[in-house]
Amino acid sequence: MMAAMNDFHEDELSLFASIVTLADGPGPALRRVGLLTPYMLETIAEDALRAGPGGSIAVAVPSGTDGAVLARVRRRLAALSRRGLRVEVCESAGAEHP
Repeated sequence: MMAAMNDFHEDELSLFASIVTLADGPGPALRRVGLLTPYMLETIAEDALRAGPGGSIAVAVPSGTDGAVLARVRRRLAALSRRGLRVEVCESAGAEHP
């Protein structure tokens, strides 16, 4: 039987990230898909910082993800918005469990 979504630990959740740079005009987005680990969030943050001010980052986790997990992801990426990037963290039916 499949466990409820909020029974999963962070490192058992998949995520989808899309990073867009606007420094030289809209270009192709860098996309990352993987497990939600501190290393993956660090990698996404580094990619986003390279995008520079005016860029954006969208991170999607599976629908039904525990609110505390969403809050932790948002906190870990909050510094990016202070660096001039637009940050969005949301739930999506397209970001499924592995």
